[in-house]
Amino acid sequence: MEKEQEERSAFGFHKPNGFWGGFAHYSGGGMQGWWGASPLQGPAFQETTAANNSSGNMESEEITAGNLWTNTEDSYALVIGAGDYPGFSSDLSGVAYDVDDVDAFLANDSVWSGTETVNLENQNATKTNILSALSELNSEVTSGDDVLFYYSGHGASDGDLVCCDTSELSVEELYESLTAIGNTVGESGHVTVVLDSCYSGALVDYFSAHCTNSSEYTILTACSNSQYSYDIGTNGLFTNYLIDQALTGMAADANKDNSITVQEVYNYLTSSAYASYDTVQLYGSGNYVLG
Repeated sequence: MEKEQEERSAFGFHKPNGFWGGFAHYSGGGMQGWWGASPLQGPAFQETTAANNSSGNMESEEITAGNLWTNTEDSYALVIGAGDYPGFSSDLSGVAYDVDDVDAFLANDSVWSGTETVNLENQNATKTNILSALSELNSEVTSGDDVLFYYSGHGASDGDLVCCDTSELSVEELYESLTAIGNTVGESGHVTVVLDSCYSGALVDYFSAHCTNSSEYTILTACSNSQYSYDIGTNGLFTNYLIDQALTGMAADANKDNSITVQEVYNYLTSSAYASYDTVQLYGSGNYVLG
């Protein structure tokens, strides 16, 4: 389906239309040099935690070490939703739905049963808080544990994650935090990473160049290191295909055994209509069971 582009005056962005009544991403200069996906208005989006101070800047709640992970579990999830960017016209209304869908999947899927999930959304989705949460998670996990890191939000042109205070969590910093957790959980554990952001394939490239134990990780990204991801207002397009269709909807269960591997998810995403928009990137073992 052809993506028509319409010039947007603010920051020189472009807006492509043509899917489910229209979706959009932002690209181009401005905003401290970062880019990402942005929607047309979706229905009934609630900004649950956003707050501005008198100067228009975000007031974030700093995460205190030791107050996130409270239970002794064998699976953990850190779910990041960066949808509200105060002071910019680039909020992502699909992000709130993405977080809800991921949470619902983790709560209801037997593979992730009992997972302790922590969400950082909007003003709490700062670089400092995300790194603190990852560090605390590394202190909590033990050998054999399973970990999911999920991010939905803007991505910079170099693949960095653009946090809601507009600070950037670099690919290198994310790699260091994730591999520290991977080293702790060891070969008997697993770290799964899902990124629904523009240029997110850069993380796969970085892991491919630097990581020597790929069997401990699964990374799925919405696109390559040179592509946009898309927000359709009621979800990120990638998250919709991954969670709502491939996993919850069981569309990826090609052999109908009620168990969905990474390879089955990848095969579904790359053969579905999603492939006409983006090139999903995969790193790690295809045999890991996701749902």
